[in-house]
Amino acid sequence: MMDVLPREIATNQDAFVILVGSGFRPGLRVAVGPCLVGRDVQGRVTWLNENYATASIAGGLEPGYYDVGITNLDGSFAKLDRALTVR
Repeated sequence: MMDVLPREIATNQDAFVILVGSGFRPGLRVAVGPCLVGRDVQGRVTWLNENYATASIAGGLEPGYYDVGITNLDGSFAKLDRALTVR
């Protein structure tokens, strides 16, 4: 199970989200829709512990609903469908 907080961001602003789940590992990658946010890079994606990570999402995403996925370096992954609304 995974969650994204907040669940809604503005299209014209950079956003900071917290990813809550389990099994997160250093080096994780985050994808919002088809866009890769980054790989555990300070300021873009930060692994905090096995249950929390953060991601900075650049403004400019088109309005809509986006899936959010996390992939660990070992290939394990989690995806939450329509987890993020961009308005």
